[in-house]
Amino acid sequence: MRSVFILTLSAALISAALRCSGTSELAGATGSGNPGGPVKVCLVADTGLSENALLKKVAHPVQRPGVEISDAGNLSFSIDSMNITAQRILFILSDLDCQKALEGYNDSCLTCDSGSLALEGPFVFDLHTGKSQPALDSFRLPEADYIGIRFETRNTKGAGSQNCPMYISGIFNYDTSHAFSFLLNSFSFTLLRKGPPARVSRNDTTSFILTFAARHWLDFLDLGSCLDGGHIRFQNDGSLLIDQNSPRSGPCMNTEAVMRGNIQNSAALKILSMKKGF
Repeated sequence: MRSVFILTLSAALISAALRCSGTSELAGATGSGNPGGPVKVCLVADTGLSENALLKKVAHPVQRPGVEISDAGNLSFSIDSMNITAQRILFILSDLDCQKALEGYNDSCLTCDSGSLALEGPFVFDLHTGKSQPALDSFRLPEADYIGIRFETRNTKGAGSQNCPMYISGIFNYDTSHAFSFLLNSFSFTLLRKGPPARVSRNDTTSFILTFAARHWLDFLDLGSCLDGGHIRFQNDGSLLIDQNSPRSGPCMNTEAVMRGNIQNSAALKILSMKKGF
């Protein structure tokens, strides 16, 4: 299903990239005025790595073995695909007026929204690698102090579509091996940096890294018991689908909402500046 998901979004992704830069990557302003500083944006599953190991993972993104997560009843799920689609990304300024930050900065990608700099998507982030399509590893933001970031997602073709804001799939064992797909509904979240504001400078590469602690994604959920009690049922092909409209009953009625809240609450932000980038 992952290939269908990517193909369905391809036209929108190409449009977003061309609108901003005329290439497959997003570029910032050049020339006089405020040339901006180079920025990378990464969303990645945190599987308990140390900070240095996490930075290396983001610096050298390659497909990793499946991520293992467990529910409250210790039923284990092996994830082989996980994506978040951001329709808008807002970079939150510390105290500089948004319009003033854009003075001398000639990038039509950015607009002002409630004091933040808004970048329109969609951007599909692979949480295995941290990378997005189109890429956000050569983007430039105006030189200023930033305190956080906001992600906005929304369904693009209705509930149950593979254009959902978050798509997780893999396999799990319940008597026998079954495929699973979690298609989660729209959500938005704001993350602020702990500590002082981070400076985006033309002399540094500033990385906005959002980590999602995978070990918490199934907190307060016992999917094995839901299946045992018939409150959640397998599809005709033997796979497990959980989305906004998949049949659920009794104590398992809010499974999709709880899972979505867990993922949102598992997010943390790091803003790091390095002279030579990652």
